[in-house]
Amino acid sequence: MKVLTEHISGLILFFALILPLVTLAELTSFLALSVFAPVNPVLITIKQRSPEPIGVTIYSAWIANLGFVTIAVFLAIELISNLL
Repeated sequence: MKVLTEHISGLILFFALILPLVTLAELTSFLALSVFAPVNPVLITIKQRSPEPIGVTIYSAWIANLGFVTIAVFLAIELISNLL
């Protein structure tokens, strides 16, 4: 795990040194959204398998659906704006 962390740190440093700040911010937000996008379908799957676990705050499934759709729209806008 230490080696992976060092590689990621080196990659971040590399991008920070060669990219303009706006490009770095756009790349960071795109990567963060790309990481969180698959989380919402997993939450929906968990909700369907075990709808009411004991001792846990329950939220409606539409929240995870809305999160996924929102992230997908943001990623699509980012991709389309970079292609044009």
